[in-house]
Amino acid sequence: MAKAKKLTKPQIQKLHVICARNLATFPAIAAELARQLGVSQVSLTMAEAGYYPLGQCWTFPERDATGAVIGLSTRTMDGEKFMIPGSKHGLFFMLNAESDEEIERREWQRTDVDHPCPLCDKPDGCLYPQDEYKNPAAVICRVVSEGAAKEMKFGHLHILDPVRNRARTMDRSLLRPTNHPYLILEGCSDLCAAFDLGFIAVGRPNDKAQLGMLQTLVAGEDVCIIGENDVAGRDGMEKTFAKLHGSCPTCIKLLPIPEVKDLRQWKQAGLTQEILLRHIKSGETCLDPDIFPSDDPAIVNDEWLRREKTIDGVLALRMYQDEMVEFNGHCYEQISKPVFHGQVLEFLRGKSYIDDKGEVKPCKCTERRIRDVAYVCCGRCPVDVTPPVWLGGSDRPDPARLIVFQNGILNVDDYIAGKINLMNPDPQLFTFNVLPYDFDENAESDRINDFHEDVLSAIPDKIRLMNQWLGYLILPDMSREKLMMFVGKSRGGKGVCIDIISAMLGGRINCSNTSFRHMNDRFPFDVLQGKLAAMISEAKISKPKDIEEVLGELLRVVGRDTVEIRRKYKNTLGFESLFCRFTLAMGALPAFIDNTLSLENRTCLLNFNNTYAGREDTTLKTILPAEAASGKLINRALRGLVDLHENNGFVAPAESVEAMKSFRALISPLVAFSERVLEDDPTGFVDAGQLYLMWRWWCKRDGLSCTRKNTFVSELVATRPTSRIIWAGERGNTDQAVAGVAVTQWALEEFLKGE
Repeated sequence: MAKAKKLTKPQIQKLHVICARNLATFPAIAAELARQLGVSQVSLTMAEAGYYPLGQCWTFPERDATGAVIGLSTRTMDGEKFMIPGSKHGLFFMLNAESDEEIERREWQRTDVDHPCPLCDKPDGCLYPQDEYKNPAAVICRVVSEGAAKEMKFGHLHILDPVRNRARTMDRSLLRPTNHPYLILEGCSDLCAAFDLGFIAVGRPNDKAQLGMLQTLVAGEDVCIIGENDVAGRDGMEKTFAKLHGSCPTCIKLLPIPEVKDLRQWKQAGLTQEILLRHIKSGETCLDPDIFPSDDPAIVNDEWLRREKTIDGVLALRMYQDEMVEFNGHCYEQISKPVFHGQVLEFLRGKSYIDDKGEVKPCKCTERRIRDVAYVCCGRCPVDVTPPVWLGGSDRPDPARLIVFQNGILNVDDYIAGKINLMNPDPQLFTFNVLPYDFDENAESDRINDFHEDVLSAIPDKIRLMNQWLGYLILPDMSREKLMMFVGKSRGGKGVCIDIISAMLGGRINCSNTSFRHMNDRFPFDVLQGKLAAMISEAKISKPKDIEEVLGELLRVVGRDTVEIRRKYKNTLGFESLFCRFTLAMGALPAFIDNTLSLENRTCLLNFNNTYAGREDTTLKTILPAEAASGKLINRALRGLVDLHENNGFVAPAESVEAMKSFRALISPLVAFSERVLEDDPTGFVDAGQLYLMWRWWCKRDGLSCTRKNTFVSELVATRPTSRIIWAGERGNTDQAVAGVAVTQWALEEFLKGE
């Protein structure tokens, strides 16, 4: 056979007809094949198996997607397999037979002496298609029943040339109809075994061949792919599933029980239709996790996100402000580019994909492939909203009223109402703020309480203000628009209080240590974004010219104005409002100039009057922050938050009120001038030139720089709501004047003394 001449396609088809007729003519040969394979003779007939005398072997037709025979595979008596020379691989399947009514509507003619039956060689009683005696596509024989496609009332229908026979009814599906999924198997013997079990099947010649042809044949049908229990069989099943699962409504895959290799052996071990249907019902409907349907970066990325970056159906990897962030079980945190690419590499390692030819190839783990997958990921999960925010659903608690702990999420509004109910961590809550300890409603720190009692001189309102400030910092809520100043002598406990607050908030997770110098830098807000608090210790301004700029930046953040987030060596992020609250620790009040009193109105102040110089407890700077970092200060902060809510504002200790008066005189010299030099007089007015002379005298007396006249007049009027500017001649005045005020007697006397 190996030296035989290759046959053409028509010759292959003609040989198939002859071989099928041989098997039908010699039932004993068909019975031997059925015995060896463990299948019925009927299934062999339906599969159009044949016998090739020259090769002493059985033949099985392989068809293309139109049903045409394009190859003949063979099996010898000792089980050896080969292909007839000239054959091409196709698929094994049983062609859909015509109905009795369709067959009877054909034009048949009876055999006669000149045209006997090609099967039984009798001259009467049998039928063949009109004008097809020399090479009939089908015969109805009254004598030969073995190998018949079906029983007819005139005899036994034999299909001798399936392709020509089928050409009469091309509107019919190639596959026989069934109420069960079509089985996709390997080999013609499994095809016959499936038929004996009551299933219609399609057989592949091997685990690699003709997946495209198979897809064309069964597209739109429900299928079940049954593999074989060896490496090649499992790979073939996965490849076939990958090819079909997108074009078949239901696509299931399963392997036989471990004790057998394929469906034929499974049937011989006792498999029934009912048992197989149960296995099909519980079969897998997903690709092998280690085999992708292609190496398209988008497909690989989607699989990675679905398998490893999704929690309860929620995507836990996001692209935010040009950075990848990932849910860590409590909140989101940034992951660096090397770590991100490393995760992609780890996912690709050991994975495979199916190429265009159906071959399973190992995934490429090159830098370019990793970069391609990562690039696709950036477009799959962007977030363009400012945290904290819910990424899905609207019937959720206000995210600005939630505190994320290690053991759950606390709703502060419920806490204020007297209820403590921790919600489970949720990747839909897009936030970077988490307190790195468990919430325990009974946790307290006597050491911190005693420390605050000591450094705040056990004054109740000062301790109360400290508690309110602690509570204000634990939420991303800027509604009070306040900053805090700790003012006092050196070694008075201010720095330890800053460390305690930072530890309670989780350190660098939620806090930023900045300075006035950085606030006057080109990138003042990059370290404040996403932080709950900013700590400025021993706040000093090195250059007087920077005072105005620093004050402006402070007031913009505290007043919830939008600020431009510029980042060094990175893209500018645009404008947004921060929720970072400032806590300043200073030995003396800062020398800001704010004649509008904006800073005073937005400042809480705590005096630290004691000094521990020479008698410091150096262990406190370690012990107290450690207590706060373990969650022993949070309940006190929560009580302070409740107090802040019920009081609708921060308490003002008497000591702080007096200190704020000094602060006003320091930061608002024009306000001090207005309060001391002028008094309200609804009918009065003072010449602007005279007022400016008095202002120059005031500045000289206090060592202040003097502003221009026009600036001075407009800012002065802004400090007194009842005053206004009048122009020359409006009231007989020869120059610009300020109406609604009069100069105090004290000011006149002091001014004249100075002059």
